[in-house]
Amino acid sequence: MSHLWVPLALQVFALPLAGIYAISAAGLVVVYTTTGIFNFSQGAVGMFMAYVYWELRVHHNLPTIIALPVVILIAAPALGIALDRLLMRRLERQPLVVQLMVTVGLMLTFMGLAATIWDQNAVHVIPTFFGNGGIHIGQVILTW
Repeated sequence: MSHLWVPLALQVFALPLAGIYAISAAGLVVVYTTTGIFNFSQGAVGMFMAYVYWELRVHHNLPTIIALPVVILIAAPALGIALDRLLMRRLERQPLVVQLMVTVGLMLTFMGLAATIWDQNAVHVIPTFFGNGGIHIGQVILTW
């Protein structure tokens, strides 16, 4: 095995992580630009919806073609509308410190709720979308 493998592997595995960070940062900017609220809870809401998908897909044996649209088109928008109507609209004219504390509290609420509903010590495996293959980049396999 070549000593060039380690830097290449790190670069290949860092690309998806960098993409996740870029999407998260873009999401924060879009939410702040459109609402004027710097929402720290958006990652926790996304995590909660990922658990909802996992619950539907793994525990209730729904096929991906049903579970994914249920979460993306029904559950996530319903949660977003509820949070907007019940909480976020009330924050628009509040001082920045209030906005930040409420969204941090909301983040901790979703994290606690997920930890209460789903065992955090268990492994939560989701079946792959595109099989067990991946992309070969040098000697590194980046799985789907």
